[in-house]
Amino acid sequence: MSAADFSGMRPPPAPLPLDVAVDLAHALIQRYCDELELRVLFLKGPAAHHQGLRGRRISTDIDAFLTEEDAHRLERSLLGTGWSTRPSGMEGVALKHAVTLVHEHWPVDIDIHHHIPGVAPLPGEVFNSLWARHDHVELAHWRVDVPDRVDHALILLLNILRSGPHGGSDPRLGVLADALDDDAMRTLDRRIAEFDCGPQVAPFVRRHGRGLLTLDTRVPDRTWLLYQHLDQPALLWLDGVVRAPWRRKPALLLNAVHPSRHVLSERNLTLIEAPRREVFAARTRRLVRTVVHLPTLLRTYQVIRRSSRARGE
Repeated sequence: MSAADFSGMRPPPAPLPLDVAVDLAHALIQRYCDELELRVLFLKGPAAHHQGLRGRRISTDIDAFLTEEDAHRLERSLLGTGWSTRPSGMEGVALKHAVTLVHEHWPVDIDIHHHIPGVAPLPGEVFNSLWARHDHVELAHWRVDVPDRVDHALILLLNILRSGPHGGSDPRLGVLADALDDDAMRTLDRRIAEFDCGPQVAPFVRRHGRGLLTLDTRVPDRTWLLYQHLDQPALLWLDGVVRAPWRRKPALLLNAVHPSRHVLSERNLTLIEAPRREVFAARTRRLVRTVVHLPTLLRTYQVIRRSSRARGE
């Protein structure tokens, strides 16, 4: 199988059940990366289930973590096999740790990560550390590479905690804690220190640390606080406008209040080719939502700004 052709990623002759498609896509991407001599680690989803870190749930995407250079190589290669890049509504404004690829004949998306939000070392250093002790599981009768069990647990809890400032009350955190015995928790404590993510995981430590994890009372950095609000585009645009050089502020402000078809299509791919009236309607709905929630957004942003100043950022 040549990398240029990659016949293994051609669509199946008939629709596959979603769980089968997810496992099969993991195996195919692993095989593709092996052909291209790319190191890849699969995160979350069925890989975490096989490691006993989460219950059996059907995923709708595949999360692949690579070095930044290898992530770009994988993306470019897949773009030549029928996959396309999902539009990003925050290009040039928010942090970007992954790119999402979609295919009209596959029921799953591929998220190609080059960074794990919440960890402090440079992304390449993080990947090398994870790779040095990585493990593997079997999906679709194929061996796929994954982080070792404790590293994967840390990645999962960071992913859960960045979904919002919920104080560690998410029930998935309890499942993770129950999956780790005392020795694994002590190892987790060392990994938290290694990746300098103590402030980010503090809610987990308070609720589920069992006295085995070190509580870090530092304030999380601005980047992490913004990641916790990725579901609020207006807040991220506000931060982008505030922090941008003066010469860029007008263009960013215009894009924020009058988003392009490309920006709007991030959450609704049908808008890419939709009639202008549908794009106008989507733009209007977004603007109305922003105006309605503006007081809350401003209060939230003030909290983030105060936290940043407390850290000297």
